[in-house]
Amino acid sequence: MRRTLAIAIVVLAAGTAAAQPAPAAQPAPAAQPTQPMQPPEALSETTAVGLGLGATAAAWSLFGVGAATHRGEWVAAGFFSSLLAPGAGHMYAGSFDGRGVGLRLGGLGFFVLSVAMAVHCDEGSCGSGLPLAVGAALYLWGTLDSIATAPAAVRRHNARPPSPVIVPVIEPDRTGFVFVGQF
Repeated sequence: MRRTLAIAIVVLAAGTAAAQPAPAAQPAPAAQPTQPMQPPEALSETTAVGLGLGATAAAWSLFGVGAATHRGEWVAAGFFSSLLAPGAGHMYAGSFDGRGVGLRLGGLGFFVLSVAMAVHCDEGSCGSGLPLAVGAALYLWGTLDSIATAPAAVRRHNARPPSPVIVPVIEPDRTGFVFVGQF
């Protein structure tokens, strides 16, 4: 009985269906002329230097706060961030900061050497101070090099021509792809 009542309610509530009339055929709009490619906005040298300085300051601040509060994970995060942070301006320009990272890794290698020399030393003075000083100098040199060469990376980025682009084209009478670029 319930099933019959439910079917009757659905049938009575539905009423009759009426189709809408077909839309009138409209003429296809005329194809719009394509706009020439706009050159990409030039990157800022000041922004690149600011990114390098800011990221480096943030990494070393994290290191310092971690050391002051005895949080080893903050110290580690700050130190390892300081390996890549000075190159933030290069990343902004779309390039890799190879020389600066290499110098900092070399400085890290000298630091590890000085720690190994100090651990295996039975006497008070084993000469581990020289590798430590060389490592610190290399690390500082790599940091300054990364920040100082960021404007040149931005100039190289701004000087190169824009990359070719594949653009989809959809018009009323055709579809496809267009290869657009400046040569």
